Amino acid sequence: MVKKPRSRPEEVQEKGRKVLREKSGEIIGTIATLGLVHILQEFIERPWPVLLCTILGGCLAWWAWQNATRYSRFVIKGWVWAFLLSYIFLFSFMATSDLLSWQRVLVGYEDAIPRNWLGLSRIGDWHYWFAQQAPPPQDLLVVKLPESQSQSLEEARFQLTWLIEFARRNGALGIAFDFYFDNASGIDSLLCDEVEKAWNQAPKPVPILAGYRHQVDNGRVDVLAAPGTPECLSPTSAVGDKRLGHLAVYVESDGRVRSAPLYLAGRSDLKSLDYKIAEALMVAKLRIPENGLVQFLEPRSVFFTAGRESLEKNPSQVGHKFLLVGRESGRDMFLTPFGKRLGVMIHADVVQALRNGRWVQAVSWWWEEVMIFAYCYLIAVLFVQRVPVRRTLWVAIGLTVMTVGIGAVAMWTSLTWIDVAYPVAAVWLLIPLLTLMSNRVLRSEAASCLK
Repeated sequence: MVKKPRSRPEEVQEKGRKVLREKSGEIIGTIATLGLVHILQEFIERPWPVLLCTILGGCLAWWAWQNATRYSRFVIKGWVWAFLLSYIFLFSFMATSDLLSWQRVLVGYEDAIPRNWLGLSRIGDWHYWFAQQAPPPQDLLVVKLPESQSQSLEEARFQLTWLIEFARRNGALGIAFDFYFDNASGIDSLLCDEVEKAWNQAPKPVPILAGYRHQVDNGRVDVLAAPGTPECLSPTSAVGDKRLGHLAVYVESDGRVRSAPLYLAGRSDLKSLDYKIAEALMVAKLRIPENGLVQFLEPRSVFFTAGRESLEKNPSQVGHKFLLVGRESGRDMFLTPFGKRLGVMIHADVVQALRNGRWVQAVSWWWEEVMIFAYCYLIAVLFVQRVPVRRTLWVAIGLTVMTVGIGAVAMWTSLTWIDVAYPVAAVWLLIPLLTLMSNRVLRSEAASCLK
């Protein structure tokens, strides 16, 4: 039999299909490769969340296969399925939206800060118990100056002028002041002379850094310069961007400080004082969190600290160290997961996190969604199979222990914060709701049978 030759249009169509198949294969292969590379990179950086997602994803795939093969033992139908979907949607919405957010908004970090009041609170501070702490940096010295109500502004400025000269002459790497230089004093010219000498010192400048005030108005950040601020440390001067940084920290809804923003309103030109200190100390390029928010830890041991008397007795202790200077004031005390801390100590913690490249990272919200769905579906299956409530409670206890254990291991191994509050709360709230609804359904079925 002679094969009929193809017409010209058919040959063109066949070539087009072949090219389309080849290009489609290349595109699919590229996407799969990129996806695999991304997963491997995530696994290297944060292995436990990826492992958890893989396990839960396998469970969901297994459920889908059971549902597709009509193996009814693990299939949920009817009112239980409708209620479960509604419950998971409502709970997930509350966990990821601003519905339960009672916190002060941090402008520019709306997508980075916890979107619910259980995200970062005392309920979840147990994570810090399992975090591996690093030793304090050897080149950072915290200097605490006593606050004196009887001290005049001139006396306070003279003390700072002396400290700059003392540090410069004894080989300090730099000085950062954790306070503002508001108002004018009679010795500001002497202060600025020492600041300029430090910045122009050869062969290597000694950076003198300080904080500036700011205000937020409808999402816009304005840098403020108080009248009389010394010109050498004024945000309106030509050198203000180089010498000044903001001192803001993020206060959570429970009044505790766990994080500090590196920028104001997400603007890279409004860096924090902590960022500028870390830049001055780092030789290589500084690695920072992707969202610009540092959730810090305390070091394994206390920072090197000193007062003026200690410095005068032992000047060598400032050599090859960057001085972070703050005042011991009750107005500068903050609650943290580690107890009450001076603001200068919190800034030291943030500098350490940036220096070591070690800060707490929270997993994406969708990890939480997968956990909520998997746990709630398992509980619903137990109710559909009429498993006794006592056994269901034991399963819930097992899920709770497993989830807390995964969170503890993730924190221990990679400083990854897995928020277990909502998945656990979803399980324990679902059990009484399903019990009540099951009892009502059974009573209605019994009544219909009697009729």
